[in-house]
Amino acid sequence: MLKLPATAQVAHQQAAYLVKVIATSHQGGSAAAFKYRPMGSLVSLGPQSAAAELPAPKRRFITFSGALPKFFYDSLQFLHRAALLGRVHAVTLALADFLRKTTTPPVKLH
Repeated sequence: MLKLPATAQVAHQQAAYLVKVIATSHQGGSAAAFKYRPMGSLVSLGPQSAAAELPAPKRRFITFSGALPKFFYDSLQFLHRAALLGRVHAVTLALADFLRKTTTPPVKLH
């Protein structure tokens, strides 16, 4: 049995596969075996930077850091919020996050 990492990415792909298996089994069919496809990783490194590891051809990964991965990270966070809470709530939270960043000091003062 293949051991997969305990990440949300794996769980999300397994859940989508399970939905497909249930739908095809109700129609009398069978689904192919589950195959995990790594989509890469994003890690926030602070308020203005992040690190990314994205898949490339021939089973290799490209790694880079800086503002572009931070944009990807923030976009992915927004998409997750929109999926869980709805678009209106996600936009409201994004606006609140932006306003909070403009009104609070960059360092704790106590």
